[in-house]
Amino acid sequence: MAEPRPSSRSTNAITLRVLLVSGASAEHESLLRTFGGDGHDVVMRPPNPASLEDPSADGCDLVVLDLSAGETERIELLARLRRRPGCADRPIVVVVDDPTALDPRITNTIDDLVIAPIRPAELSFRIRALTDARRVKAALLDTARTLAARTRELEAANEARRTIASFLVHDLKNPLQSVALGAHLLVHARSLDPDSKDVVRTISDQADRMKRLVRELLDLERGDGTELVAPLEPLRARVLVEMAESIARAERGRSTIEVVGANLETTVLANAQLVHRVFVNLIDNAIRYTPRGESVKVAIDRAGDSLRVRIIDRGPGIAAASRSGMFERGTRRASAELRRDDRDGLGLAFCKAALATMSASIEALEGEDRTGSTFEILWPVAGNHRACA
Repeated sequence: MAEPRPSSRSTNAITLRVLLVSGASAEHESLLRTFGGDGHDVVMRPPNPASLEDPSADGCDLVVLDLSAGETERIELLARLRRRPGCADRPIVVVVDDPTALDPRITNTIDDLVIAPIRPAELSFRIRALTDARRVKAALLDTARTLAARTRELEAANEARRTIASFLVHDLKNPLQSVALGAHLLVHARSLDPDSKDVVRTISDQADRMKRLVRELLDLERGDGTELVAPLEPLRARVLVEMAESIARAERGRSTIEVVGANLETTVLANAQLVHRVFVNLIDNAIRYTPRGESVKVAIDRAGDSLRVRIIDRGPGIAAASRSGMFERGTRRASAELRRDDRDGLGLAFCKAALATMSASIEALEGEDRTGSTFEILWPVAGNHRACA
């Protein structure tokens, strides 16, 4: 479309190049006066197909077809207009004296219909509205094309990132397995003194933690980063309590973990392996922030139509403004006691993604007695299973 030129008549006016196809109708002069008074450039052609072959009518912003004199070749006129260079996507306004006699094929092809006699003010308003709408539509289409291109670029970048991450995870798995196995053997070696065994235990613990992180990174990259895919089966609350107690026994050298449960026959749909990994992450997180001498609490009970799991620590807590972003990948828990290497930014993101797979939600809350933090999981009871936002 030719770029509209500002009219010298008004700072708000837009000058259009109008192709006026009109014969000796009563509305011909009225159309010319209206467009001339609005400052538009008018190219006139008689209403016959041959006249539209003149290239001087190319590059119009608007086509006005005056059919008020009852010309016969209306369909052919419209067809030729649509085939003209630069007219295929231009708005077409038709002027008629009897709209009931208009062929439906015409009304389905045009952009606006004006009934004679013409009222100049109304025609001017409708032309402005029509051209403004076309400009907005063109701008929206340009924006949509730009967004589509940007989306394709982001999808390609994400695919490349997932590929690189998969290669890195694969390359890390075997060395970590060797480190973990070697540390496990050394812990039981009789030749090592107690201090050396403590160092080896630390190496073993960190190797296990790195293996867990590698699995979580791989799982997140296999999905879209927000939700995983895993088969679900009915699990009773009793099984979740036993799972938490098993983790508590394994961690008794680091902290005291109290596990309490109620409504143990309540059933949820879950994946036992994912649940175990979520519990390990959250309990490990709670232990890290709980001062020595304090205990971590895991409470499992029913709350309405949901099974509720709470992991409660006695640490420094989380600022209210930071809680909603705790589960984004790369987010670290803010704390004055946090060492530089304490968090990896993946564990809580994995928990959120794994729980979303099981239609469960997780939220960071204030701890008991306004001390520490509580991570609360709400699981729809089987039969009330639904996707969580």
